[in-house]
Amino acid sequence: PELLAAAAGSTPLALAIAPTRELAIQVFESVKTYSKYTPMRCLCAYGGVDIKPQIAEIRLGVEVLVATPGRLLDLVEQKCLNFGSVQALVLDEADRMLDMGFIPDVTRIISLLPKQRQSLLFSATFSDEIKKLADRMLQSPVLIEVARRNTVSETITHRVHPVAADAKRALLVKLLRSSEFNQVLVFTRTKIETNRLARELQRA
Repeated sequence: PELLAAAAGSTPLALAIAPTRELAIQVFESVKTYSKYTPMRCLCAYGGVDIKPQIAEIRLGVEVLVATPGRLLDLVEQKCLNFGSVQALVLDEADRMLDMGFIPDVTRIISLLPKQRQSLLFSATFSDEIKKLADRMLQSPVLIEVARRNTVSETITHRVHPVAADAKRALLVKLLRSSEFNQVLVFTRTKIETNRLARELQRA
């Protein structure tokens, strides 16, 4: 309860949580676009920058708050937020939250919110862990899938080249030199492999 003690005007109506600064900014830019012709006040709060300007803006009053989990809990600790008026919670990229170890923070934040609210959870994958999170966070949820789970996109052609490990780079160079490709994304397993491959491709 003491964490919810807050200054007047610091009660957002909607809260969106994203796992990284970049995603939070992306969501915030969309919210600004949607609310362009309304008096709605929005704020994007993330770590790595001075918290004081964010606190000052929250105390002026914010209807929509987009934040990363760590910074949101920092703001709670500063006692400048009151979640009593939150009507909607959005959890974006829930699978990345899970991968980055943010779920305990998110669970703590959810415990501070009103029980009566609309909650939306977005995830690129729907693992058992995400299902458990959804079960804890949502009440009688409607599941909307944009594609059947674990299916291959119909717009992508897959091709496999069985090749010995020591011949992979030569094959890659040959494929890249063909006229078939204009732009290519190459994924490797580690940062070291990425740097080594980039140097070899530049030489080739």
